[in-house]
Amino acid sequence: MLAALHRWVAEHGAPPASNDWKRASETHPNRRSVIDRFGSWEAYLRAGGYHDDADALAVRRDKRLAPSRTPDELIDAIVDWIEDHGRPPSLVDWHPQLAELHGYPDKAQRWHAGAWPHADQVRRAWGSWNNAIRAAEAIAMPSGLKRATRAGRSGRPVEPWSPERICAAIREWTSLHGKPPTSYDWSARLDDGPRWPHARTVFHHWHSWADALRAAGVNPTRERIRR
Repeated sequence: MLAALHRWVAEHGAPPASNDWKRASETHPNRRSVIDRFGSWEAYLRAGGYHDDADALAVRRDKRLAPSRTPDELIDAIVDWIEDHGRPPSLVDWHPQLAELHGYPDKAQRWHAGAWPHADQVRRAWGSWNNAIRAAEAIAMPSGLKRATRAGRSGRPVEPWSPERICAAIREWTSLHGKPPTSYDWSARLDDGPRWPHARTVFHHWHSWADALRAAGVNPTRERIRR
């Protein structure tokens, strides 16, 4: 494989990008074979002695992995995906290296062409991929609907969570889910969201969760109330 890399450099004047080797030819293997052998394209370039090119590739990768989004902004991105695709993203949807390794080059290409965060950034912010997915699913709109606003995206002031607005949200949740929200339901995010407030915001206005439900005209159920 390294001989193929050196031949390419001699012919083209620079190492190949991974997309150059999507398919094997008579002169080089395909990129999946390279990643299977070396673990990553960057490692392959380093093994061939092309450290400057590997460093440049690492810089581009780190820019995509940089913690430039808050945990809530990452949840917004997951919710965006849910609303666009009708399902949460899988790990390989947002991890192009894994997508390539497991034979999903279309998923890797879609990630590179889009503006989605990297799965590793999501896992660092939320502790695990599943934690983030659960938090996003708790606030996602029903299938086929779009949110009017996205937290941290519009640049416009966010409407404060007044008692009246919280009561309206409680009634809306109850209508959608057939039961009132619990404090656990509204603790998935780190802060208030565009559609549901955080549980601590509710407790700022009412002494107990049951009091908030009663203020909204919803009959609290004892076993559903958590604080």
